[in-house]
Amino acid sequence: MSGPVHYLADMLREAAERCEDEHDRRSYLYEARQIDEDPLGVAYRMAQFWYRHEVGGIAREVERRCREEGADVSDAMHEECDGAGCVIYTRENYGVMMASQECAWDLWGENYGHEGAPSSPMHAAYVLLHEDVSNAVECDACESEDDND
Repeated sequence: MSGPVHYLADMLREAAERCEDEHDRRSYLYEARQIDEDPLGVAYRMAQFWYRHEVGGIAREVERRCREEGADVSDAMHEECDGAGCVIYTRENYGVMMASQECAWDLWGENYGHEGAPSSPMHAAYVLLHEDVSNAVECDACESEDDND
């Protein structure tokens, strides 16, 4: 097993040891065993798994802020996405771009009025994360606010 692949397998095993959810723990261990046969596939699946958890956590925080603090959903989403580690840190920007099912180029033009590609990996990660979080937010307080627009 090569260096980076060995490192990824070790990370998966460590994550399994810290994981409280039994299903997630088994997923980590399964991927660690598969790494010799399909290292790129494992890396891609782990990026998707990580990103789903990022999006879910941010969506829950947006929902909480709307429900408990009466925050505006647009403001809460912008603040939470703009401050997310996967937007701030360049190494994580690429994970967002790899794992999101959205197209940063399309969103950059449609939602932000810019032509061409986003100007940096950070901008691409932000537009992707914002779109994915907005698709994941499910909250009566948030929905009723959107209905008033």
